[in-house]
Amino acid sequence: MGTTKKARIEALRGVPLFKTLSQRDLGALAERLTEQHFEAGQVVVREGAGNDLVLVIDGEVALSRRSWHLGRRGPGTVVGETNLIDGAPHDTTVAARTDTVALFLNDREFARALEEAPAFARKILKALAVQLRQDAG
Repeated sequence: MGTTKKARIEALRGVPLFKTLSQRDLGALAERLTEQHFEAGQVVVREGAGNDLVLVIDGEVALSRRSWHLGRRGPGTVVGETNLIDGAPHDTTVAARTDTVALFLNDREFARALEEAPAFARKILKALAVQLRQDAG
C-alpha cells in the first residue's frame, strides 16, 4: 500500500525548496511523486547517476561520496533538490540501511509543473533566492 496524498504533502512541506508553496501547489506536486521500496543494503541513488529529488519517508539510509561515509539519516532526508534545477547527476550515493520507503520526483515532472503553473515557478525561484541568501550570510 502506498502513502496517502496527505502524507506526501506533509513530506514535501519539509523540503526547503517547497516551503513557500501553498497547500494546493503541494497537492499538485504530490501527485507527480512515485514511491519506491528498498530492502536493507539496496542502493536508492548512486553517485553520478540520475537527477531525481529523493525524499526518504521511512527507514534509515547511509550517505557517501567518493567512498567517504557522510552519515546516516532517517525520514525527512532529502537528496537531489538542486539536481531538479540544474539537471546535474547526484553527487551522493544513498543506500538503505534498513527497509526504506522513498518518494521520487523526476526532473521531467518538475519541469512540467513549472511550465503548467507560472505562479508555482515564481514561488520556487523565491525559495531558491532565500536559500542562496542564507548560504551566503
